[in-house]
Amino acid sequence: MIPFRKFTNSQKITLWVGGIGAILTFIPICINLYQLGASHREFVRQNDKLLYDRGAEALKSIHQAYGELLSILANPDFGVPTSIYDPAYQKIGEATFKLGEFNQDLARLTDQRKVQAGEEVYSWAQVMLVKASLHRQRIESVEKATTELVSCQKREGAFYSRLQRELNDNIEELIRSENELYFSLRDFDLEALGAVEQGVNISFKEALSLAPVPSMYEQYARRQVLMTKAKAYRFKASEASFVIARVRAYTDPEYLSHDQSTLSRDTAFYRKLQVMNKFIVDALKKNPKLNQSLPPHMRLNDGEAASR
Repeated sequence: MIPFRKFTNSQKITLWVGGIGAILTFIPICINLYQLGASHREFVRQNDKLLYDRGAEALKSIHQAYGELLSILANPDFGVPTSIYDPAYQKIGEATFKLGEFNQDLARLTDQRKVQAGEEVYSWAQVMLVKASLHRQRIESVEKATTELVSCQKREGAFYSRLQRELNDNIEELIRSENELYFSLRDFDLEALGAVEQGVNISFKEALSLAPVPSMYEQYARRQVLMTKAKAYRFKASEASFVIARVRAYTDPEYLSHDQSTLSRDTAFYRKLQVMNKFIVDALKKNPKLNQSLPPHMRLNDGEAASR
């Protein structure tokens, strides 16, 4: 390679001019590359913002749906049939499906960290949906047992007694399950959901250069403890189950009454009969033919049947 100092002045000028020309040619290329990079960064930012808004809307729907179910279960008129349970249950299913669609879009449109955060939220939402679904099956069991009992033409003997016991057992299990679902949602499941969803909030906020508040990190760090408690919670059945059911909104989830007085047992028995009567009325309203097949003194009158 010839040293630069050995070039003639005219050669040096030619080299300088050529170098400047190359630089001037390269500058627009650099500007274009920078602009392309800026456009890409803006596209990613806007995409993350849209996804974050969609996720927030999906989670809002989940909370609203479970809020409606809690309102139904908090009503002192316990022993909820499917005709009352299903509208809220349907919304829960729709909200969970919407969250699943959001989760699929995360897998297509964003990075692995956000995908994992979304999967964690969706997985917990499915756990909650299973609990709501299992309770609905228990309602159906009561409704089926009620219809079988009312449909039985011979109202005496071993078979009729078995149908009565089955309905009685199903109602007791229903109220135990109703108490468990209410306390589980109110005191455990929704709190765990709130902790798990902070993973989505944190990942999107950091991607959008929005500093998460410290409480988000603290809440997210507790998610495993909260989910473990929620999964482990069981309502212990007792004679007080029917008494507790009437005042769930004001009762601790671990409360157990040890009152074995005659008054307490009579109260529980009376409230069990109330639930049984509610399901019998509901069954007759749903099945007018069954209502008309009953002896006149057992039928719903036209006004009661039309009130459904």
